[in-house]
Amino acid sequence: MGSCGANAFQGANGAGTVYMAAKDGSFLQKIYDFPGPESSLGGGPWATLMQHTNGILYGLSVVDNGGIFTASLPAALFGF
Repeated sequence: MGSCGANAFQGANGAGTVYMAAKDGSFLQKIYDFPGPESSLGGGPWATLMQHTNGILYGLSVVDNGGIFTASLPAALFGF
């Protein structure tokens, strides 16, 4: 089983990414690039992600007044 995480203010738009990594380090895959403050979707993921048993990830963001976001793992990678 691997793990998922987020980094703030990195990625294609400089607004953060959500990623997953294999436990053995064999791969790292970007799941989502936040679009940034010019979008209503904001960015700046912060804190540890939580994963529901249905595979959906939940996290907090700090850009644009902050909020809760969700991200879905690609079906082929659920339970990786």
